[in-house]
Amino acid sequence: MSTRKIIWNMTINTAGTVVNMLSGLVVMPYLIRTLGSGTYGLWILIGTMAGYFGVLDLGVSAALGRLVAAHRARDEHDQVNEVMSTSLAMLLVAFVFVCVATAVALVIFPRIFSVPSNELLDVRYALILVGLNLALTFPGFTFAGFLWGHERFDLENAVRIPCLIIRAVLSVTAVGASMPLLSLGMIVLGVDTLGNLARMLLCFKLDPDLRLSWKQARRSKVREIFSIGGWMSVISWSRLLTPQIAPTLIGIRLGSAAVTTFVVARQLVAYANMFATTATQVLAPRAIAAHATDSVGTQMTLFIEGGKFSYALSLFFCGGLFCLGLPFIHWWQHGSQDAAYPLLLVLVLGESLPMSQWLTYSVLLGANRQRPLGLLLLCEAVISLPLTLAFVGAGLFGVSLAVALSAFLVRGLFEWLYACRMLKVSALSYSKRVFVPVTVFAIAPIATLYAVAARFSPETLGGTFLLGGAYCVIYVGVMSVALVGPSRLRAFAVGAKPGSGT
Repeated sequence: MSTRKIIWNMTINTAGTVVNMLSGLVVMPYLIRTLGSGTYGLWILIGTMAGYFGVLDLGVSAALGRLVAAHRARDEHDQVNEVMSTSLAMLLVAFVFVCVATAVALVIFPRIFSVPSNELLDVRYALILVGLNLALTFPGFTFAGFLWGHERFDLENAVRIPCLIIRAVLSVTAVGASMPLLSLGMIVLGVDTLGNLARMLLCFKLDPDLRLSWKQARRSKVREIFSIGGWMSVISWSRLLTPQIAPTLIGIRLGSAAVTTFVVARQLVAYANMFATTATQVLAPRAIAAHATDSVGTQMTLFIEGGKFSYALSLFFCGGLFCLGLPFIHWWQHGSQDAAYPLLLVLVLGESLPMSQWLTYSVLLGANRQRPLGLLLLCEAVISLPLTLAFVGAGLFGVSLAVALSAFLVRGLFEWLYACRMLKVSALSYSKRVFVPVTVFAIAPIATLYAVAARFSPETLGGTFLLGGAYCVIYVGVMSVALVGPSRLRAFAVGAKPGSGT
């Protein structure tokens, strides 16, 4: 992949994340004000309950894109058709299981959480629609994985961005006072279904030779999918279930209104992680191709040089949320959720190292290290549950501390040390080449932002964005010169390939 193609994929992926973030920033405070903290908390819990059903894909969706990328790298087109057909058949089975699980959830949900009697019918309808949407999403993963394996992040975002905008507009214009959760469920189902259909059409246009049929489903491909998907399913389960632990326990022990406060803080950290993921996942197919062609040098470059940019991105968000998190939450939520700021500080500190290791995660997956990654992420769930149970008595701050500790240790420290061992890079050498120089260069813009924010506290949401925008420009400028270098920046600006570009 050329340097320009990589930058284009990063740009378009980031654009999708920006739209996702902005739509959430607009919709969340509107829904909290319109529905109330209690009802909005129920909507979050409905999504949490449905999130548990995501484990039923058994890692098929995660394995699909990687197999498509690997077969494309070896020009095995017939193998791509067989993988696609087999995956679709398996995900249709998952569709049926999700529908059954949704029926069970209709009975369990009001027994676990406190649901006012006047909202019970609304909650049940919303559960049905959200469950059906998740069930339909499973076969849709087939086409999303195909685009991912072809590195067509532009096409994926050509679908994703309009869907996000439509969903946001409908959420603030079409949610009525009567049965609001039903309205939200209908919006989610309708928009996501249109998105899945659009991806399917794009896949057949991208590859006219793509064929999907029962005849091309192969038992051998089931084994191949599970050889990757078996442990990928553990990874998917952990990444789906672990974030649901805290809201579930908060809802049971502290009530649905407390869920809203926690989610306000967690959502900002989730947006930061989303940026880090979308900026780095465009290189995941390249990591797979590097392993498939035994290119150790490319793996090392992704781990070290890519690690610098990933860590710089992590420090950017940590510094920005630390300095501007309180005024942003205050003006964003109209002063109703200021208690979320201490939770935000704890959560973002816990994610500081994990956020810097998203590219490392892609390198490990590309090297077929699903088993150790699966065990690591399973450890996070195992650690997070007892910690959250132990700290929930201390309220939301205690829950946030439990979530942050488990994330920092497992997805941060342990994952990084394992990658160092796999690629035979000492932790000290990596620290000297990545952590130390990037931290030194990040100090000046973060300290400047802190001083300006302390001296001129933003008094409006617009003022907060303006200050954040200035910080972004300064930080990007400093890091571009420090990590890329003036000569390579000039070379790219005039359209020439840098000497080390690929």
